Amino acid sequence: NLAANVEVEPQRIAKAGFFSTGLGLEVQCFCCGGKISEWNYGDQVMARHRALDPQCPFVRNPTQSGNVPFIPGATPTPASPPPPPSARPSISTAEEEEEEEEPQQEQEQQQEEEPQQQQEAQQNRQSSTVRDLGVWDQGSAYRSEEARLQSFRTWPISYIVAPERLAKAGFYYLQEGDKVQCAFCSGIVGHWEACDDPAVEHRRHFPSCPLNYGLPVGNVPLTSRDSVPAEPQDMSELGIHTHRGPCRPRYSTVESRIRTYSDWPHAVPTPQLLAQAGFYHVGTADQVRCFHCDGGLKDWDTDDDPWIEHARWFSRCGYVRLVKGDEFVQQARVQRPPVIAYRG
Repeated sequence: NLAANVEVEPQRIAKAGFFSTGLGLEVQCFCCGGKISEWNYGDQVMARHRALDPQCPFVRNPTQSGNVPFIPGATPTPASPPPPPSARPSISTAEEEEEEEEPQQEQEQQQEEEPQQQQEAQQNRQSSTVRDLGVWDQGSAYRSEEARLQSFRTWPISYIVAPERLAKAGFYYLQEGDKVQCAFCSGIVGHWEACDDPAVEHRRHFPSCPLNYGLPVGNVPLTSRDSVPAEPQDMSELGIHTHRGPCRPRYSTVESRIRTYSDWPHAVPTPQLLAQAGFYHVGTADQVRCFHCDGGLKDWDTDDDPWIEHARWFSRCGYVRLVKGDEFVQQARVQRPPVIAYRG
């Protein structure tokens, strides 16, 4: 067993295909046999696994590797113990080879007698894994995106992460802090920050969730909206600003945004300044949301500059970068770095 104070949670290590060898912090992949023995805080286990052996069947396609994912509440299937030292490749002397020659011949004879049985067992194991993943929906009412969205009625940080994006990524609200749970893999995520993408966080924390692979888990989407392809990470390095279009097209004009401030509670900042910075009033207290990136803010002070706050909290927003430029965004974040205090 791994030590309780290990830098990376054992659950994350197990989900990435590793088991403990019993030698300190050393773990080994059940599929490719690769080993890792040194860990640092913040390590991304799958990233290290991919770097260790990019051709590992589990890394390339977990659903076809024979992996059986852990489902909370289900009875785990006992795992086969690692092969004994005698069955592992080793360097031996001539005398040792003579002593082991007879047992090895017996082992080879047994393998020749039962190759078909072993092959059939492996095929059954793989087909069972894929089938189990295909119905891995927990029988939950939250298979419906609409039901998941309804659970966010009391969501406290809609100005940081929109409930619509969380529901679409498979999450429903647990009615505790900012914790959400996947309806299909039961994974729980909290401590959300500005610019977090629920779909990306879902794949990062729970890479084996069948929803991430488009398997038939019983998900019922709200509409047949096409997913937007992710932007290449190197585009900004080339000086190219890609554009996805606004999240709320009906608020694309300054005039349409100004009309939403009929019951704005503050004299400063003014609706004109907020609207020019891309914000429209959502109708609750002093909460506003950007028409383009869908980022939301609230609790405005009289000395807050809407453009600066927009750039601080949502530095990736295409509207801010287009109108104000990347230099303005960078300066805003340097002068007043965004800091989120989590209240448990």
